[in-house]
Amino acid sequence: MIGNEHAAGRTVQSANGMNEYAKTCFVVMPFGRKSVGRRRLPFLPFLPFLPISRGRVVDFDRIYDRVFLPAIEAVQLPEGGYLVADRADKRFYSGIIGEEMFRSLEYARVVLADISNVNPNVVYELGARHRARESGTIVLRQVDASISIDVDQGRAFPYEYQPVERREAAIRLVSRVLRESLTELRPDSPVQVAISRQHAEGQRHPGFEALLKRAEDDIRARDPDAAAAKYEQAIRSFDAGPLVRMKLAMMRRDQGAWAAVIRKVNAILTDMPSYGEAHKGKGIAENKLWVAAGSPADMATGEQSLLRAIALRLNDYDAHASLGGQLKRSGRLRYASEAYRRATYVSHGHPYPLLNEVKLEAHIQRKLVMADRHRYQLERAERTRMAQANDKPPSDAPWCFFDLAEMRLYAGERANALRWMNEGIRACSSGWQIETCRQSLLLLKDVTGIDGSLLSEMVRSLKQAEELLAA
Repeated sequence: MIGNEHAAGRTVQSANGMNEYAKTCFVVMPFGRKSVGRRRLPFLPFLPFLPISRGRVVDFDRIYDRVFLPAIEAVQLPEGGYLVADRADKRFYSGIIGEEMFRSLEYARVVLADISNVNPNVVYELGARHRARESGTIVLRQVDASISIDVDQGRAFPYEYQPVERREAAIRLVSRVLRESLTELRPDSPVQVAISRQHAEGQRHPGFEALLKRAEDDIRARDPDAAAAKYEQAIRSFDAGPLVRMKLAMMRRDQGAWAAVIRKVNAILTDMPSYGEAHKGKGIAENKLWVAAGSPADMATGEQSLLRAIALRLNDYDAHASLGGQLKRSGRLRYASEAYRRATYVSHGHPYPLLNEVKLEAHIQRKLVMADRHRYQLERAERTRMAQANDKPPSDAPWCFFDLAEMRLYAGERANALRWMNEGIRACSSGWQIETCRQSLLLLKDVTGIDGSLLSEMVRSLKQAEELLAA
């Protein structure tokens, strides 16, 4: 590889030897002009208080030249000499670019990662670095950037580059963090820290890993009760961390044990208050209990927990869709439809929010009217669900079957609609799954464009199955 002169002066040479890597700060960041800031997603005017701004276009090449490059080149190495900046697009390669990049991620003295626009390449490279090295990784973000990845639980240093005085402050910040990283060598990789803790736990308690493995085997064998018992044992005996607790909470969710879900996620949130997945699980469980109790005014509806989950992870389609369900059950159907539309938007047409959006619009208008967008997305969704239904065993059952039944209802195909409905009923493990499907389909009652007799037969089958499971 041939070195390339940076505008600020020093030359980045080929990493032919480890001595070159020992002087290098490899910069991982977007190239060119990219959007930064939370996007104003459409369709939810009733939630203006969510932390969403329009976003702006940022010239990352200018940031590299005017902030990162001078900051890096001002840092003196502990052994003498100065740190040298390196960025993949600033080189001329004679070899394979991917191989050179991975060598830099593996061996560079320091890696500086700017995650301001959650660029997939940047996130991937940051993960590779975190797996490779325990220390020497610095994460930066612009102050208004949303972070919808797990880095938000660690340290991502905020910076500003405009106006000039803030740019100077950013240069000083980056230089200071680099110097401290070089001298203190503190562990900064959440991957390495987690692996070290897990290894240490395994050394102290050899049975811990074996217990988790047996729980996973139970899940594959479709024995959730046995798996849950092993997770409970892991929590009691080994003080298992939030991941195990969250797995157990989700298993209790699938069993419809909503009070247990809330207890589990509350324990997680005590230690990790910014864990969006836990807030979402809590909101879903709160809403189920609220409905079961008859929707009392003095009981949590789940809305606030779901809004918190969305604020933490703006592009979590499932949190938006779950909020849509809460709004639907509270009778705010127009708002619910908008929440489902946002979930469809951020998920690029996931079947669950898409079908709920279609149903609610049909219910509100009393007529099934599909836009071209809906038809196109439903065609894609049907291919996805069909592939899941044909998996051995089926994926995302019973929902893949119920969704296919609903799509065939819209097409007026009685035999196929009933076939997929029966497949879904057979795949159910809990009565709440059947009830959820039945209540959802009832929105289509008396809607023009729907085969009323077919809809009634589907709802009747669900009601009978629900009663049998409850018996």
